[in-house]
Amino acid sequence: MKRERTFNGGTIAMKTWLKPLCLALMTIILGTGCNAKDASTTPPIESPTELPSAEQPAIQEKENFTFAVSGQFKPFNFEQQDGSLTGFDVELGEELARRLDMNPIVVKEPQASLLEGLQQQQYDAVISSLSITTKRAERFSFTKPYYVSGAQVFIKNDNDKITTLEDLTDKKIGAVDGTAYHTLAKNYSKKIANHADYKTMLQELVDGKTDAIIMDRMMGIITMKENKAPLKPVGEFLYKDEIGIAVAKDRADLLDLIESALDEMIKDGTYEQISMKWFGVDISR
Repeated sequence: MKRERTFNGGTIAMKTWLKPLCLALMTIILGTGCNAKDASTTPPIESPTELPSAEQPAIQEKENFTFAVSGQFKPFNFEQQDGSLTGFDVELGEELARRLDMNPIVVKEPQASLLEGLQQQQYDAVISSLSITTKRAERFSFTKPYYVSGAQVFIKNDNDKITTLEDLTDKKIGAVDGTAYHTLAKNYSKKIANHADYKTMLQELVDGKTDAIIMDRMMGIITMKENKAPLKPVGEFLYKDEIGIAVAKDRADLLDLIESALDEMIKDGTYEQISMKWFGVDISR
């Protein structure tokens, strides 16, 4: 059964941040699918059998704005101990509803069936860190990206010798073997450290055995925020993964309203406030 909720209204010891890191990284990996450049932030779903489209009421006539999340992608969207849903995506959706002059209702849906539920008109939108892919865009409409992730170089936070990607030449770069990041590392240096897992990769960077590592940007930011890992990003994305809000193809009215509300949130600083709360940085930039 789905749960729903109506809205009312420094560096520390390595053992401290590495123990919870394994669980945190597994959560992000399951959400972002970072083993290949084409991987989506959420697993792709098979196209369901097309269903007859029921007539939706005009958005102006609706009292509630119902949106779905997986509830399994902390800190973007997750269940609290009392069963309520929270996180960056949830707060973003709640603020969008307020700006649409509606009551926000968030429902939990299994990751693999989020888009199928949208097609069946069980909710108005999916706000669950969905990657905008060509295949998905054929069946659903997406807002412009509300944040971007992708491959990012990270270094120790006290490293002032590496400031650009060009500085990586002849530096030792760590990456998890078998990932797209490992392949990318070879484009920037001949000295590549092969790691079996992310925990080892991070530990060797902190220990000074490598100069830089490559991983998913949001994974790095969350590791910095949640686990106090002594990291900092450097340079531009090596490739991008754009994240958008999905609505049904026939909901152009809703798409336009969401786009406008998102623009307002970014301009007036509300988006940044929500982002800073959950990540410590403005992830719209």
